Amino acid sequence: MTYPFIAIGLISAFIVYVLYLLIIKKDMKKLKSVLYPGLFLS
Repeated sequence: MTYPFIAIGLISAFIVYVLYLLIIKKDMKKLKSVLYPGLFLS
């Protein structure tokens, strides 16, 4: 019953983390190392 909510929660946490790296940290090197595996696994 709650399995779809777990997937939605993990995807939203990934999006928030990517936005954090883009807006606050402005660390493109770290973003690339997180973005490609994250998009592949989601």
